[in-house]
Amino acid sequence: MAVLAGCGSERPTRAAQRPGAGAGKGGPREVRVVEAERAALPHVVTVSGTLAAEEEAEIGPKVTGWLSQLHVDLGCLVQRGQVLALLAPTDYTLRVESAQAALA
Repeated sequence: MAVLAGCGSERPTRAAQRPGAGAGKGGPREVRVVEAERAALPHVVTVSGTLAAEEEAEIGPKVTGWLSQLHVDLGCLVQRGQVLALLAPTDYTLRVESAQAALA
């Protein structure tokens, strides 16, 4: 909330001494008065810099293949044991079938 108040004074202020200030020679100034209102202010902070994770881990599958599902995104917090991605079963299913056929 902002409150403006004025008092009479014999001495002019610096602003009143500037050319074109006031309504005339030391006369009253026009003032606009508005009622204070409550409003939400945006929570925006603009900064520049580089972000770095506290901890990083490089992961890789034990077998090769195509990803069928990805359950996380870059920068997501993960827990130990959490499934991050699933491989498409096509490649290793074909390898198993091929190996079983070779044994028969």
